[in-house]
Amino acid sequence: MRRRKKKKKKKKKKKKKKKKKKKKKNATVALHRLQNTFSRRSVPLPSCFGPVYVTVHFLTYSVSACNVAPHCSLGKPGSDTAGHDGARGELHPWCMFVDVLVSTYKADQRKGNKGDQRKEKRRVELGILQLFENEGQKLIQASIEKRDKGMEEIERTTKQTEKLLTVTDPTFSHMNPVRRQPRREEVKKHTKVYPQLPVMSQEGYYMIKNQENQITEKGQVETTITMYPSADKKTKRAGWADLEDDCDQEEEYMERGGYDPKVKQILARAERQGEGDPTEDEASDEEDPQRAIKEVEIDIDRRLWDLKKATQPEKQRMLISRLEELHIQKEDIQREESRHSSIKNRLRSRKQSTPKKMFPVIVRGQDLEYKPLQSTDMSNILEKLPIIQDGAHPWIAKLEEVMVGTQAAMGDIKRLLANLVGIHTMGDILRKAGLDRYVGTAVNDSELFAANRGPFCRALKETFPTNVHPDNIFIEPLGPTENPRAYVSRTHQTWRNITGNDPDLTRMDQSVLRGKILMGLPVPVRSKLAEVVGLGNLERNVYTDHIAHQVELYRKRDLDIKGQEQETLRKLNQLQLGDNKKAEKKQALVMQNQAPPTQLEPTPEAYQAQYQPPQPSPPSIKRNPGRTEVK
Repeated sequence: MRRRKKKKKKKKKKKKKKKKKKKKKNATVALHRLQNTFSRRSVPLPSCFGPVYVTVHFLTYSVSACNVAPHCSLGKPGSDTAGHDGARGELHPWCMFVDVLVSTYKADQRKGNKGDQRKEKRRVELGILQLFENEGQKLIQASIEKRDKGMEEIERTTKQTEKLLTVTDPTFSHMNPVRRQPRREEVKKHTKVYPQLPVMSQEGYYMIKNQENQITEKGQVETTITMYPSADKKTKRAGWADLEDDCDQEEEYMERGGYDPKVKQILARAERQGEGDPTEDEASDEEDPQRAIKEVEIDIDRRLWDLKKATQPEKQRMLISRLEELHIQKEDIQREESRHSSIKNRLRSRKQSTPKKMFPVIVRGQDLEYKPLQSTDMSNILEKLPIIQDGAHPWIAKLEEVMVGTQAAMGDIKRLLANLVGIHTMGDILRKAGLDRYVGTAVNDSELFAANRGPFCRALKETFPTNVHPDNIFIEPLGPTENPRAYVSRTHQTWRNITGNDPDLTRMDQSVLRGKILMGLPVPVRSKLAEVVGLGNLERNVYTDHIAHQVELYRKRDLDIKGQEQETLRKLNQLQLGDNKKAEKKQALVMQNQAPPTQLEPTPEAYQAQYQPPQPSPPSIKRNPGRTEVK
């Protein structure tokens, strides 16, 4: 019996030891999990926790502002779920597990020294947990502030970029961004030689010949030329550095569009020459082939220089093909020169006295042809345009209407604007639009106006804003057969053409325009529309429906009234015709019954026979309900 009791006691002790070991093992395993999962830097705990190390960051939080349950989120500090506007987080499930484990560990020990020690340890442990919670809340607040600062910085940068985008010129959607022409070195001003010459407008005759030297076209045009005299030496031999810069500039011209730089050189040369002596034509004709051969050779040298620097195979292939074309062009020029020289040796033309007028520059090539407008065409355009000082928007709209079907060049627009506002104001407008390369020179006048339409129109509107009083805007009234919806649309378009603004954007413009629309309607329609409450506050489509409905009703009533009047007139005419026929019949009967008159003298007996005293008429009886009267 004693042995059995001893064995039972030993078994009980072993079970108690196993339970204690399991409890310790569970606690250490839980803390190790927290340490391995969320640890960053270690902090030793007091002796109540044993040799286990826990981190400051093992308390993680989920955001209560997002309404997420604690067991559904692992909100780390600094993440997107760390909170909004300083929201306080909630404890992670592992932290809650440790808190419960600490508060319930040996909760039965309440008496004696052990109970006091256990209370003190529990207080210290709970204080440490509270410290960890406070540190975690601070980390969350710091991460929230950092995120808010980052968002503010992003908003600031986006606003700055939007401002920069509004300042830059928007390019067309169908073409590449325009590259600006590289800045050139400033030309030295030589005030001691002579001042700059003004812009010259000259008229002349032009004549176009084909390859067989046959005249294909003749005419008379006017051109504008600006001359820039300089005391520097004109002939300058180009070096390798200059050739490289010219090649890069040529590539930019090709990317941007327009005429080839060779064509622009020809235009500049013609501009520098000015008026020439007709006796020098033959010498210039002899020099032209040689000059063309030299230009082709310079171009070949440029291409060879580019071929040495090129590394991409596509660019090399393109340069090789260009070199072959230049060699063929050189051979053609030499062949043409030899043929012309033989013709000149056989035939010599007589020198004829021609007027000293410069022929305008006509360029054919690259599928486009720049042909300046004649003086008659320019005068016709100027007559159709309104006064530009009253506002640039109606002037631009009318110009586009007049120039429909034609591709205007910058030279035509410059000449048109110079005739209206003067050369100085024209230059200011072009500089304001960022088109400095067109000021003071005619080299780039052959470029299309459509490529620079946007900045040019903006600068023109800034220079000549539309200042028109609403009372001076005339709106034509509604026509007798005009569609009322088309009438409303026409008034809106007229307002936009004159002011350049959409009337539906501002309340004042909308109310003024709707008042003018009502004044153009008939009086009965206006009285009916005045009965509609809040008509001026309605949207445009609803407002148009009201006007169309009332106009249609008015026209329908008007048609009914006119139909009734016509029917009444028809009946009246019919009655008059019937009365006239009856009167004619009675007159015919009276004429037949009358006897022919006798020419006997009247006797007293005849008078006695003719005279008969009046006889009394028989009494008439009237019957009325209730009584009978006898007269």
